[in-house]
Amino acid sequence: MTKLLTADDIAEMLQLTRRSVYLKVRRGELPEPLKNGRTSRWRAEEIEALFSRKEEAA
Repeated sequence: MTKLLTADDIAEMLQLTRRSVYLKVRRGELPEPLKNGRTSRWRAEEIEALFSRKEEAA
């Protein structure tokens, strides 16, 4: 089963506010979340892959 992350989870990982997480989504810096009604969740593997690519580039 795929692990899903909340905006709070991602904010904690990136040391950002929840609002900054959604701003980064709008700017295309983070993937679009899965929506279920009013809730937003991100696939953990998508976020981890994003971190891996950024670490390789650095």
